Formats: sequence, C-alpha cells, structure tokens
Amino acid sequence: MKQIFRILVIVILISPFIFSQWYVVHPLGKANLNSVCYSDDDVFVLDNKGFLNFSTDNGSNWFEKQIASNTSLNAIQFTDYSVSYIVGNRGNIFISETNWKDWKDISVDDYFHLNDVQFISSGRGVTVGTKEVIIDGRTYLLPSIHITNSYGFEWKEIQFDFRGKLNSVAYSEKGLIIAVGDTGLMLYSTEFGKTWTQEFLRTDVNLNTVRLCPDNTIIIAGERGTFYYSNYPGERWNKIQLPEFYNFQSACFKDRGIIVAAGTKYMEKESNSFTVAALVKIDVETNKWSEEFAKIYGKYNSVSFCNPEMAMAVGNNGIITLYNSPAAFEDPYNSNVNNFKLYQNHPNPFNPLTVISYHLPVSGYVTLKVCDIIGNEIATLIDENKPAGMDEVEFDGSYLSSGVYFYKLKVGNFVNIKKMILLK
Repeated sequence: MKQIFRILVIVILISPFIFSQWYVVHPLGKANLNSVCYSDDDVFVLDNKGFLNFSTDNGSNWFEKQIASNTSLNAIQFTDYSVSYIVGNRGNIFISETNWKDWKDISVDDYFHLNDVQFISSGRGVTVGTKEVIIDGRTYLLPSIHITNSYGFEWKEIQFDFRGKLNSVAYSEKGLIIAVGDTGLMLYSTEFGKTWTQEFLRTDVNLNTVRLCPDNTIIIAGERGTFYYSNYPGERWNKIQLPEFYNFQSACFKDRGIIVAAGTKYMEKESNSFTVAALVKIDVETNKWSEEFAKIYGKYNSVSFCNPEMAMAVGNNGIITLYNSPAAFEDPYNSNVNNFKLYQNHPNPFNPLTVISYHLPVSGYVTLKVCDIIGNEIATLIDENKPAGMDEVEFDGSYLSSGVYFYKLKVGNFVNIKKMILLK
C-alpha cells in the first residue's frame, strides 16, 4: 500500500507536465472543497470550514472570505454579474448583491441542511437538502425543499412525510424543478413548485447531481456508474450505464452533447483496494463515454466549466485539477497572434499598481477605460491611435478604495471588458 501511495504522490507532482489537458495543481489547504463555480473568468470554491475561496487567474492565486462559522458550505450560484447565493449546513443561506463582496444572511432554521440552490431570472429560487426531525428521542431525516419568489428574502417550506435526503436540484425558466437524492429519490414539479410528484429512478443507488444544460438536456448522475439524461424534461429518461466502480458526485455541461462527470473510481491492486479521484466524459448524442482523468488518490466533489476550453474540479483535502485545451495556452507575447486580444491584468488582485496588456492585429484608434462596478468612468488609460502588436499600460489605483473594477478596450468594432480587484 505504501508503494501505491508513493506512485500516486509522484503522479501528483509530475502531472502538470505529462498531461496536456487535465492536470493537478497545488492543493488549496486541507479542507474538503465542496463546490466550484465560474462567474465570467473568476472561479469560486466553497469548503467545509465556512470559507469562500476565489481566484481571478484560474487558480494560480487564491484569496478567502469567511462566510459562515466552522460549518460546511455546499453550493454557490451566480444569477447575473452582481447577484449570487450560497447555501450550507445549519440552514445557512447567504445572498450577495455586490458581486460577492458583501453577504447578507437570509438563513432558514438550523435543523435544515442545504445541499444545493438554483435561481431563475424572475427571482424564483429553490434550495434542497434534509430536515432533522426528532420523534420519541430519535432523529429522522426528511427531504427538504424551500421555495422563494422574492429573490430569497422569504422562503416557503415544502413538507414531506417520508424519510429521505435531497442532494441536488435543477430549475428551468419554464417552471420545471427536479430534485434528486438518496435511494434513487426524484421529486419534480412542473408549476414552479406548486405541486410535486415523487418517483424513484433506481432505489439501490444515491443520485448526487441533476443539472439543466444550455441545450435543455437534463442530466442526472450518481453512484455505481449511474447516469441518466432526458431531452423531454421529466418525461422520458435515457440511461447510460457506466462501470459500477465509478461513483459520481457532480456533472457539468462542457460542449454540445458532451458532459463531464466527477467523483471517484474504485480500484484494486496487489490485493489492496483504494479510490482515486475520477473525471469521465460522456457523449449523450452517441451514448459513449471515456475516462478523462483518474490519476490521483482522493475524491472529486464538484466540476465546473467556464467554457469548453477551461474548467476546474475540486474535492477532498483541498485537491484541485484544472482543464486547459491546447487552444487555451496562448502566449500573449507571441508575434504570430492575429486577433484582437485583451488580457487579464497582472497582478490581480493588485495594490495599488497593475499592468493591462492587449494585442492589435492592425493599427487602430484605441480607447482603454476603467469603470467602477456600477459603470462610472474612473480613468482613461488610452485614447489615441496605436500601431499593431503587443502593448501594455500601467494602472495606479492608489486613490481608489478596495473593490471590483472593470477595464474596457475598444478598437473599431472590437470591444472587450474584463474584471480586476483592488485589495488594500
């Protein structure tokens, strides 16, 4: 067993060099990482100690903000550029209306443990988990669903009289809500949560994630290689049975027809058994699958794609694995670049100086401006004709307060905006 562990450690150390797409980076502490989510190019990770960890450079540098006191935070969702939600154990629900800088506590009772949250654009939302009920001195767990029509400031509990646990929920703009949980439990509503129907997809496994993809495909994944998808939401489920040594905790849409599921893979070697963190690619158009990455000891709890070329998977003991397609590795100083490009400022976060770089394939009239979070113009860095090629400009934020700012490059019809953070 020690020899196996040594091999796994070696793989962790050299994997950034030998794998061109998925590769392991330095762990984010020792906490268990429960959820990862992108908002634009920024990435956010929740842990089981009550912290929100965030990075503006895809995991090269991390910053943390304590949201709850020593309790597990389980899911995060961004509804637009400024509003976001976090849920966790002890009934914790938090909302930020300031692009995750400040958080308001809108929690429910602490005997609820909330595992997932989903909102749609109308301000309707749902969170699911479990409810602890004590009867005759014994504790029972019941499925927990809370519905809101007021952006989370008022919650209505949907009560159930049977035991169970809900792990994940999906919500569509047309009013379909699907929640899944242990022992194959599925609860769904087609009327924004007014009435509910109970089904069991597979009673011998736990269903850990349900997601509505951009192409309106609904996917469900769980233990023992379980994976379902539907092109007719809630009506007909197609099953792709993967090997039972996979246990999926999370799944995410990558590109048309392609899903990446994350979890564990059970393995045996030389009479020893162990689990490795596993990522599996599933094509719902061809019903085929392939193993993407299963090289390190541990468990993935969540995977998220920023776009088809960039993703992150996180799990227990701080493990982080990144995905970058070859197209994502662009050298900003490569003279062969033939497109307009605006690059992420560096360093970011910064205090008080940072550098903004850009590339022009042809000469043109360039404007580069800095605005605050509500759109007020802070500074004009460039307002003149510039030659083709790479250029950079330094921005001094010494006169500004800490916060999120945006910089906007405009050259002819090309416009691009990126976010930067000033931390003093």
